[in-house]
Amino acid sequence: MKLSDRGFTLSELLLAAAILVFALTGLLLFFVNSIILNETNRNFTLAYSAIEAKMEEIKNTNFDNLDALNGTDFDLDGFSTSNGQGRIEVSDEATDLKRIKIVACFKSRNRLIGDDIDNCQSSPAELVTFIIR
Repeated sequence: MKLSDRGFTLSELLLAAAILVFALTGLLLFFVNSIILNETNRNFTLAYSAIEAKMEEIKNTNFDNLDALNGTDFDLDGFSTSNGQGRIEVSDEATDLKRIKIVACFKSRNRLIGDDIDNCQSSPAELVTFIIR
């Protein structure tokens, strides 16, 4: 029996184990980050759905009553009161044209999406439309 026929040396096994641990750690980090991104994407979808529903509600409002909605805050559906807030901004573009902007600010995994929950002015989750008389 030759020396090379006896199997792997301890150093070869340790090296193989180290490579395996390194690869599995990378895969685990990938899956953890995928779960976090999935939850953030789910929250973005909830926020967009909530502001789309609010926009449809505003479209059914009388044109003369739109100015009363300016600066109105509302809770985002699907979020707790302290984790999701929306804001409506109405501005006159012309005599018979109003610009409606709805912004959603929310928390996702203790990270704030938008500038401020209590005074939501800008966010990556926003809708803008124009309503004509």
